[in-house]
Amino acid sequence: MKHCQLSLTVFDRISIPSILPEIGKYEVGVVVKDIKDKIRLTQEEITLIGLKSSVVNADMTNIQWDQTKAPIKTFDLTQLEFELIQGSLRDLSEKEKLRTEMPWLALYEKFINIKPSKDK
Repeated sequence: MKHCQLSLTVFDRISIPSILPEIGKYEVGVVVKDIKDKIRLTQEEITLIGLKSSVVNADMTNIQWDQTKAPIKTFDLTQLEFELIQGSLRDLSEKEKLRTEMPWLALYEKFINIKPSKDK
């Protein structure tokens, strides 16, 4: 199975779960769970970066953290995980629902401009 190593920012790791399918086939649910488990922030990271969230309204939560302490971590994603994230980002763009702030554009480009390449 092909794998892809990607460096993800704290923003990426917080945002990716929000774009993944919430409803689908069982196998999609397994891949979604694996992605979330793999990239989640640890309690230590939350403390280190001073992550704070507050509800703005029913549709929006404001999340803040200390950018200077935010680590960029490399993750080994399977082809299925990579393609699910890539497909979710493409779908958002095609439906004109991709946010246009720079972190979202960078996340999109990170997944759209590369392909899984190495076999494991």
